[in-house]
Amino acid sequence: MALVLTIIAWVAILALAGVVSFLFYANWKHGKYFRDRNVTYIGISLTRLIRFLTGKISLPEAELMLWEDVKKAGKSFVGFSDLTGPVYYIADMDLMRIIYVKDFDHFVNR
Repeated sequence: MALVLTIIAWVAILALAGVVSFLFYANWKHGKYFRDRNVTYIGISLTRLIRFLTGKISLPEAELMLWEDVKKAGKSFVGFSDLTGPVYYIADMDLMRIIYVKDFDHFVNR
């Protein structure tokens, strides 16, 4: 019985280490992507992610926190990571209008 508990504990520790390693790697990789393109990168907000995944905040509240992070950066657009890939976050309404209406044919995969 003690052997089974020891194995379960080691599996849990290794799984946690794997998740943490993945988050650090994703943050580094996506940060490099945006640094190469000279775009401000706000990174992965682990507090926002953990609070959202545990149900302490809703999706609109998480988006509001992201919006506030972008406004603190003082840019019209920034880069951040949603764990699946690098994402541009546009905070300027005029820039959004240009992308969604005027240059729609250039941004079909948004």
